[in-house]
Amino acid sequence: SLLQEIIRMGSEITPPEKLAWMAETLGCDVETMAKVMVDLRLDKEHAKEERARQKAEAGGNLKLCTGQNCSKNGKKRCTGCYSVFYCGEACQRQSWLGHKTECKRIRKEEFKTVSIRKWEIPDNRPHYNALAKGHCIVQVSKWDEETLMVWTQEYTVNAFLAREKGQEEVHDKLRKNIKENGFKGRVGFYIAVMKSNIRGEEMMQIEINLERMLPTETWAV
Repeated sequence: SLLQEIIRMGSEITPPEKLAWMAETLGCDVETMAKVMVDLRLDKEHAKEERARQKAEAGGNLKLCTGQNCSKNGKKRCTGCYSVFYCGEACQRQSWLGHKTECKRIRKEEFKTVSIRKWEIPDNRPHYNALAKGHCIVQVSKWDEETLMVWTQEYTVNAFLAREKGQEEVHDKLRKNIKENGFKGRVGFYIAVMKSNIRGEEMMQIEINLERMLPTETWAV
């Protein structure tokens, strides 16, 4: 979509002809379109600065292995709660007995299942909304007063979370948390786990951890 093209090009210098096409498509003047692109580039720069700040606050590592007395970089998340990192199988096995109870609590109490509506599935971009299983980092941001946008960096999830019956609490909690703690008060990053995504269907289901906002990613917009 045009919006995704704008986001993708936000970190680049936009050619004049591309800028003119975007402005015409959106029904605005070229000067306004140019300002949008500048703002996007600034957002990406600020996101990098914010992540660096958060990394410094965390002691220089946002993915520290949680193995006992281990100071290595964590390579993989725990596949139960997705909240801690391990540098390898040895640390994971050694730590499991102490982590087991908390791991199950996190998955049971902090993750909530929601239905999200796919934005689009272009035939020429088969990776859009193509995540069938596993976990991912999603960016959540305001779309309008009743809808949040939920997407991954590569658009393998690219959908809308509406404030519909049965998921008002999830919607409102995400919106409040992002406003109070998110990047510039409008973007938040969360772990999500794919529950159901059938090709050709309009909706998909994910589990999202509402309680643990992740550090700012450099692709924040």
